[in-house]
Amino acid sequence: MTFLIDGYNLMFALGLASKKMSPKKFELKRREFLDWLAKESVGRNAAMRVVFDAQNAMGPSSESEHKGVRIRFAYQKTADDEIETLLAAEAHPEAITVVSSDGRVLDRK
Repeated sequence: MTFLIDGYNLMFALGLASKKMSPKKFELKRREFLDWLAKESVGRNAAMRVVFDAQNAMGPSSESEHKGVRIRFAYQKTADDEIETLLAAEAHPEAITVVSSDGRVLDRK
């Protein structure tokens, strides 16, 4: 099974992040979140792909990996926009489980 996750959406929903956190603490919590996803992927024999918002990033970054979890920052767009793009490029989007609370993304699938 493959999960396509709106990273910040899930972090906030789980209570792992808040807008009041310092950038340093937020980065630490993001790393802890990715560690947790890596453990979950092994336990579920699942592929995890996380997309983070990055509208204000200084430049694009290539997709990276953290302990088997694929990570993408949505340069100059929202994670929801990037998730829609990734789903549109999939040969079998019905095989992807989207994790997001955004109705627009969930309705598209």
